[in-house]
This record gives sequence, structure tokens and C-alpha cells, in this order.
Amino acid sequence: MRFSNVLAGALALGTVLGAAEAGASAPVGVWVKVKKVVLEPNATAPTKIQIHGAAMLYDKSTNTTYLGYSEPAFGFLYYACPSGQEKTCVSEWADVEKNITATDDVCIGLGDQTLPTGTLRAPNATPVNPDDYPISMGVVGGFAPCQVIEKFLGSQPDGGSGGAGGSAGASSGGAAGSAGAGGASSGGASSGGASSGGASSGGASSGGATASGGASSGGATASGGSSGGGDDSDDDGGCTVSGGRSAPFAWLLGALGAALAFALRRRS
Repeated sequence: MRFSNVLAGALALGTVLGAAEAGASAPVGVWVKVKKVVLEPNATAPTKIQIHGAAMLYDKSTNTTYLGYSEPAFGFLYYACPSGQEKTCVSEWADVEKNITATDDVCIGLGDQTLPTGTLRAPNATPVNPDDYPISMGVVGGFAPCQVIEKFLGSQPDGGSGGAGGSAGASSGGAAGSAGAGGASSGGASSGGASSGGASSGGASSGGATASGGASSGGATASGGSSGGGDDSDDDGGCTVSGGRSAPFAWLLGALGAALAFALRRRS
């Protein structure tokens, strides 16, 4: 009787741990709530992207709101697609554009902590010398970092619309910006635009070695992109990549454990 109880407990614990491991992922390098996207030279075959909004970059900070990352700030990230990765970039940038219409509590993660994050440039800066777009796990979602960014946006006089360079409206390069979200996406000429919301950091780029910083949970699905270099950190950086088969597998394992425990109890 005692053996069957121990076995059942072990199987239940294995189910929980297996499901948790299936949902974990390496930390990302950039968290951003997208307000505007500019695709260059056009939306059909883009090779560069401007991502305007509120962002936090992984810089190993220890005294910030979200450990390991810079404080949320308005600005834009300017990336060029690495040679030979055009298909991946187009796929991921389409997912980036979709975040324009999301509410402020929904942000996205890019790259990972082993790759350079690029520079968060001032909202009205001239887009020159783009950084390499960090390709790793695709575009992922998060929870705790998105809450930090949402709180930052809510504290702005304009409700966070300044991250889009003060422009609002529809997208001509992909997803449409919803009214009141302050977001817009366009393909073609580069634009910077003045921001009326909050201070922005435009300066040091960061990246490099892994470090711990701000573990959190939250369901999200990775999309696009190739799998990148691993990170040995136990911290998930606030992001999770949910495997499509993890839930059925966990349910099946739990059911088998319950059936086995029941059978052993009957024998005892």
C-alpha cells in the first residue's frame, strides 16, 4: 500500500516537472511593445526594419525594475537582416507587425541573451547604420516583462502613444494599427518622428554572455526563426515557448500514473 502511494506521487511529480520543462525556453535579448514598424526598402521584400515602441534591452542591469534589463524607454530598434536569412526575417517581421494592434499588456521578445541586442535609438533619431537582426527562437511572448512595459506606458501623459513617433493610423506594410493604439506600420522610406511620450534611451547597445535576470512565467508561442545558441541560465527571462504536444503528453502521463496507482492499491 505504501509503495503504491510513493509510486503514484513520483509519477505525479514527474508529470508536473515534465510539463514545466516542455514550456521553458532561453531568455530573450529584447522585450518591446510595438507601436509602429517601417520596412525598408519596401514591404514586399524588406531587408531592414525599424521597430518603434517601448523596449527593454538585456544589459545585465542589477538595479532596474526588471532584473537584467534596461528600464523601459521609448525609441526604435533599427535592424538589417543577416545575409541569407531573408526568408526568416520576413516571417518574423510579419509577427512583429502583429503586435501593433495588441493591447499594451502584450509585448514580444526578440533574439536571446547570447546575441547583441542592437541599440534603442531616440524616437527622432536618423535611421542609419542598422544593427544585425538577432535571429534565435523567433518572435516570442512573455508575461512579467510585458507587465513592466505596460506600467511604463500607462505612466506616460499620452498613454504610451509616443512610442510610435506621434503617428497613428493604418499599416501599409502588414498589420493594421488600431485606433487609439498610437501604432502604425509602413513600408518604404525611413522615418523617425518626434515622440511626445516619455524619455527614451538611445545609446549603448548590449548583448554578450548569459546572466540571470527576472524569471517569470507566461504562455506564449514561438513563431518563425531558426533555433539559436543555447543559454545555460536557469532564468527564462519572462518568456515561455509552449510546445504543441506538451499538454496532451502531460495529460496522458498523469492518466497512466493514476491508473497504475489504482491497480496497485487494489492488489494491496
